[in-house]
Amino acid sequence: MSETLDELICPICFGTPYLPVTLNNENGNKCPYSEKNPSCLSCTRNLMGSNRGKKSFKCLSDCCIIPNNGYKTYGENSRYPSSLADSDLWISFGKKKKGITQCKDCKQECNTVIDLGIHSKFKCEYRKESCFNCKTLIVHKYLENHKKKCTIPRGDFEGFCDYCRKPIFLTTLYKHSKCKFPRK
Repeated sequence: MSETLDELICPICFGTPYLPVTLNNENGNKCPYSEKNPSCLSCTRNLMGSNRGKKSFKCLSDCCIIPNNGYKTYGENSRYPSSLADSDLWISFGKKKKGITQCKDCKQECNTVIDLGIHSKFKCEYRKESCFNCKTLIVHKYLENHKKKCTIPRGDFEGFCDYCRKPIFLTTLYKHSKCKFPRK
């Protein structure tokens, strides 16, 4: 990592990294370039999205191959989906009293970057959560209202048809197999 945290610039958006993360390479190690130049969590997720469908992509300096493995693509290798992305890095920022500590969504000021990470993942009313019924990402603040109106029954929903975009249910899957749209 750079000598001072004031010098850190996200190599994707060129701003101060918001909840900075490092990329994990195909060998299970940190990308050397990413360790010196952590990117914003949201920029990293956008980078992964732009490489959707690919098993891997080159890092930002072409020094490593980065497997496109969801949450395992960045942050600590041993973490779970429910864990914070790069908590060791965020804790190190707190010890130096550096880094962005204000939530970009609700503007709440947090004491340290790790506190901001906890707030963003678990407490912010503007964080996105998946509806248990339809699996749509909904802002937490509106999730309860969405659940009351969500018409997709629990446990029966399988997904949306890639061709006609209608919801597919396990109990009626056989009916949908005659979808009129052409198969790829």
